[in-house]
Amino acid sequence: MKPGDKITERMISDILSANGEDPIDLAKKYKLKPAELAAWVSRESVQSTLTGMCLLADLQTQVMLSCYRRSAAARLIGLATPQQEEGKPPADPDLTRKACVDLLRLELKRTEGSPAAPAAAPATLEQLRALIYSEADE
Repeated sequence: MKPGDKITERMISDILSANGEDPIDLAKKYKLKPAELAAWVSRESVQSTLTGMCLLADLQTQVMLSCYRRSAAARLIGLATPQQEEGKPPADPDLTRKACVDLLRLELKRTEGSPAAPAAAPATLEQLRALIYSEADE
């Protein structure tokens, strides 16, 4: 059985839904042998769709983190500079020290005044992984 367009869409949807199916269960669900599933997922069109969806999920995550970054920084500042309030126990010195270290390590990347030209999308999952993990190491 060769997956058609509708089946391909359902399979991709199942993969993206993260419902916990392992590859063997996914193959069984669509009456494929593991080798057929492996060949299907290696198709350029499938790889392109999955790579694009991974990139979209990463961008959504980055936007979400950026939205909360300011409040997280404010909270770190509050932890780093505790104010002793009457009736409350003193701040944990280890927590205060860790907050200070986190603030010192915080790297804020600024956006340029004009939007940069979009970078070429990675062509393969390996290129996407390399891009993601190289940025995580920075």
